[in-house]
Amino acid sequence: MIHRRPDALHHQDLDAELETRLAAAGAVVIEGPKAGGKTETARQRAASSVLLDIDAVVALPDGRWGAFEVKLGSGLVDEGAAASVRFRDALDTARTSDPAVLGVISGTASATWDLMASP
Repeated sequence: MIHRRPDALHHQDLDAELETRLAAAGAVVIEGPKAGGKTETARQRAASSVLLDIDAVVALPDGRWGAFEVKLGSGLVDEGAAASVRFRDALDTARTSDPAVLGVISGTASATWDLMASP
């Protein structure tokens, strides 16, 4: 995980760290304040990009990770599930691992599924 500060948008050490981590893992999380340059930094470094709507990615220290959609009502769980699957299907698995879990969180219901069991 790389933390970006607004005053360090072009800081060479952070850029070098980003390049090193991208080469090793294929995907990184860039965190920082709103309007701090995270999206533009990612777009400049990306070999390709797909605009997908996923609300949260949770990464564990052992390398496993999951992607989650947040929906305000239980009637939107299927929509969130479809968005999560589109996200997973667009991943470059040659550069990053498949998510260990996809999930939908809503105010009145939740749904997760084991990707190892899906076809």
